[in-house]
Amino acid sequence: AASAGDNTPDTLNLLLEIKGFKFAQNCTFANCLQGVVPGILDLVEIGSSDQMALASKMKLTLTTWKSLITDLSMDENDELEVIKTTEFWVLSSEHKETLTPLFRLVLQIMYDLDVVSEDALLAWIDLRRNEDGEEKVLFDHPQTQAFVEWIEAE
Repeated sequence: AASAGDNTPDTLNLLLEIKGFKFAQNCTFANCLQGVVPGILDLVEIGSSDQMALASKMKLTLTTWKSLITDLSMDENDELEVIKTTEFWVLSSEHKETLTPLFRLVLQIMYDLDVVSEDALLAWIDLRRNEDGEEKVLFDHPQTQAFVEWIEAE
């Protein structure tokens, strides 16, 4: 549990609240992740367009809240929902221009922290490669494509 001077979030109590709401509303874990992931990402102060500073803030935030996301991810489909929800967050943000090149770094951070698996990333790649739409802009971004090539070579 978090104490008064501690910045560590009390993820266990929050997880219990979310799971209680999930069962009361007959929702899926993917539905819960659609609310939780943007809420966590919104904690990152976007303020500037310095990519390294933003990536550092993103990593700190995702590291802090990792357990909440992973405790709500039951399988690869839930992890895929984390990726798709992150896409939606970037594309619907008022800071879309700043966040678009950062999307690749967010995927890398989520992968490095074991928030999303290689299998979930490969499923997302297959989904986006054969699709048109706004999400394709993120997928086709040169930095994202560099990550795609790297993950497929793993």
